[in-house]
Amino acid sequence: MPWSPKDIAVATQLAGEGCSSTEIAAVLMKTRNAVIGKLSRMGVELKGLAPRVFSPKISRPRAERRNPMILRQKIVRRPGLVETINMLDEGTKFLDLKPHHCRWPFGEDGRAYVYCGRQRYPNSSYCLDHEWISRKRD
Repeated sequence: MPWSPKDIAVATQLAGEGCSSTEIAAVLMKTRNAVIGKLSRMGVELKGLAPRVFSPKISRPRAERRNPMILRQKIVRRPGLVETINMLDEGTKFLDLKPHHCRWPFGEDGRAYVYCGRQRYPNSSYCLDHEWISRKRD
């Protein structure tokens, strides 16, 4: 139900006299929340209504979500892994990627990225070598 100018005048007058939002709502035949919302949008303060205080959200560390299939499999580093492979000239382009290709990106700012393109490790987006790199903890 819309607010008439008379309702607004009565609500402002009662709020100035110190009436609560519940009392104003009873006089105007509106809900308490409607009165609080309208008066706060108009900038009229209600007595007895505590101002809202927003506290900063404290972020807690989230538990790492893991795929149960990967937890059962131990990833073993293969000998000869080269972490800095220069694949910029021989990698797989984005549009050429297939579902079975490794999606480990190679590239620099300003140049097009290419992807590893080797066979993916089961339940992963990467090949075995890049899966190992992504899980390596320093």
